[in-house]
Amino acid sequence: MVVVKVEKNKVSQNEQEKTWPQIYAVLISTMVGITNGLFYAWASPFMIQIINDKVNYNITEEQASYFNTINPIFTVLICPFCSKLTDNLGRKKTILLIAVPQIAGWLCAAFAKDVYLFYISRAFAGIADGIFFAALPPYVGEITTPEVRGKWGNCLAGSYYIGEFSINVIGSYFGVVTSSYICLPLPIIFFILFSMIPESPYYLLIKGKEEEAKKSIIYFRGDKNIDQNLNQLKHDVQRQMSESGTWKDLFAIKSNRKALLAASFLRFTQHTSGLCILVSFSQFIFQKSGGNLSNIEKYKCSKNEQEKTWPQIYAILISTMAGITNGQLYAWTSPFMVKIVNDKVNFNITEEEASYFNTINPIFTLLICPFCSKLIDNLGRKKAILLMTVPQIAGWLCTAFAKDVYLFYVSRAFSGIADGIFFTALPPYVGEITTPAVRGKWGNLLAGSYYIGEFLINIIGSYFGVVTSSYICLPLSIIFFILFSMIPESPYFLLIKGKEGKAKQSLIYFRGDKNIDENLNQLKHDVQRQMSESGTWRDLFTVKSNRKALLAAAFLRFTQQTSGFCIFITYTQFIFQKAGGNLSHELSSIIYTGVQVTLNFIVLAFIIHRFGRRGCYMTSTGANGIVLFLMATYFYLNDFTNIDVSSFNWFPVVSTVVFQMFASFGINVIPTLMLSELFSVSIKTKAMVLVVLVFGIVSGLVNYLFYLINEWAGFFAPFYVFAACNILAAIIAYFILPETKGKTLEDIQQSLKNNKIY
Repeated sequence: MVVVKVEKNKVSQNEQEKTWPQIYAVLISTMVGITNGLFYAWASPFMIQIINDKVNYNITEEQASYFNTINPIFTVLICPFCSKLTDNLGRKKTILLIAVPQIAGWLCAAFAKDVYLFYISRAFAGIADGIFFAALPPYVGEITTPEVRGKWGNCLAGSYYIGEFSINVIGSYFGVVTSSYICLPLPIIFFILFSMIPESPYYLLIKGKEEEAKKSIIYFRGDKNIDQNLNQLKHDVQRQMSESGTWKDLFAIKSNRKALLAASFLRFTQHTSGLCILVSFSQFIFQKSGGNLSNIEKYKCSKNEQEKTWPQIYAILISTMAGITNGQLYAWTSPFMVKIVNDKVNFNITEEEASYFNTINPIFTLLICPFCSKLIDNLGRKKAILLMTVPQIAGWLCTAFAKDVYLFYVSRAFSGIADGIFFTALPPYVGEITTPAVRGKWGNLLAGSYYIGEFLINIIGSYFGVVTSSYICLPLSIIFFILFSMIPESPYFLLIKGKEGKAKQSLIYFRGDKNIDENLNQLKHDVQRQMSESGTWRDLFTVKSNRKALLAAAFLRFTQQTSGFCIFITYTQFIFQKAGGNLSHELSSIIYTGVQVTLNFIVLAFIIHRFGRRGCYMTSTGANGIVLFLMATYFYLNDFTNIDVSSFNWFPVVSTVVFQMFASFGINVIPTLMLSELFSVSIKTKAMVLVVLVFGIVSGLVNYLFYLINEWAGFFAPFYVFAACNILAAIIAYFILPETKGKTLEDIQQSLKNNKIY
């Protein structure tokens, strides 16, 4: 009954008035708040760094103290112009203008070598602050209903504090230059996304643009009661504009005077409370005050003296952006296949034509594979990974402009190409730049990021159309390209190419200069031994260790796809639509993918690196065999018997959540993790090609056979097949999968040679 009420409430809300576009606009606006918060609290971590760094910056404590006064000075100086800007240029264009000083501020901080360029950076930060506080609150107030403004309007202030928190975290582990480049993409993304949101209807009515104001109201609130909303807004604007609105009126009219007094009091007491000092001088204060955190600091220092790990983790985190985008592209059909088939106005596409969306992706993954080996070996891991952004961006653009089925097919082809490069280039790169400890704890994020992408596309696709969703997802690939281009190449690859000097620099970046010679010599020895193998295609099958690794990797990819895993990703909303139930298929898919992401990260954080890979995989496949058998039985009883199962219509959602719970232990993450560990350097790229070929062939067949078996035998039949595949996988895994937990790449090779699988 609770579920029914939730759905009824959702429907009634949709009938009354749209609120999601208002919330979306507020959330996009928070990007500006986060960036301004980053700027405002920038001095907290970096003032100490800059003063202490006499090599790169010869700046005194007195000179650095002005970092916190320049910002508000330029906020004051820009204020008189903000009124003219927002009234003449418009709220939206003025807000977009904030991105200019923000970008300029980060670039100045990145290139600064003396105190004056830092001062200029702080001046730009002050200008951005002035426009932010003058333009954004009025805009948010004008586009939102009282209910939305009450619940979500505070996000603007909250975003400022998120920025302050984030810069203290970033500044604790990265220098001035790297931190500037990390923060730089946010205003660029904001500019792209906010430019697609309409102007305030209030402002448009003030300028006499009634038709544009009407379109703006429809965007923000829907077309229900549009005339009533428009007339009410016109009345409000006319009444408020009947006041002369001069500077004198601020003091002469009682209501204005009271409002000004209240606003000034709030701002005055906020800053005299000491808040701004704690924000901008927090690390400086803690440094001066000392305290009882010395043991924590000593631990941190001892870790730094041993070996750096943060650059390795940072590289993995940046790599996850590619995983998120590929996950969005791969699961794109889940929310949009149903929408496109049902939308006969914009797309005249049949269900059969749309079913090919899920087969084209793996076909082009197969076609790109033979070229991936050459790309990775000749161009390098890093450049091949950067190249992946080209098909990602092309895929989103094709989707945005598609009017017929063929451009959608082209988009799916680009998605498959991006997948092929992702699975052949990124796992080896992550395996080569990380230590066993980091790889065990953080390497799974590549797989986890894929599921974040799937979750996000189901949310985005539930509330936005094909075109808007494409533009929302597009910027992530651009950010990834910018940030990943600043990370070094794999030291393994550089040693293979005989670039020992660059390999040493890469090792210093990823692990620090402690024990650098020892690390470099060990790496040289490992590379030389592994490269002493001829590394031909034939060696994949004739050399015993390669054969065992290839069998294990192919088994993982094969059983992952035949487990039903890919069907739940690409057909999520289709499955829930067919299954029925009290929840809409959109909401069901969001719950499912949300649980998927949550469970995956719980498993990644607490389970995988503590327990063995093989045991987790066996548990995962065995348990899901039982879950899928029960699901198949439910669908059979529902569709082909007279047994009333209506009281169990919650079962599809619950069973898919349970499926995902067990999948998180193995099916979801272990294949990607182990692909980064199993192969020798001499044969790695060739092996990855064959493994991705297996992935592409099986994924394509499974996706298409799911549709065919469903049409031929019934919706229950594919689930019985998946159940049988899972049970078999659990049994075979015991004999095929080696255990790689806690081992270096060289240790794994030696264990494969010595017939040790434990």
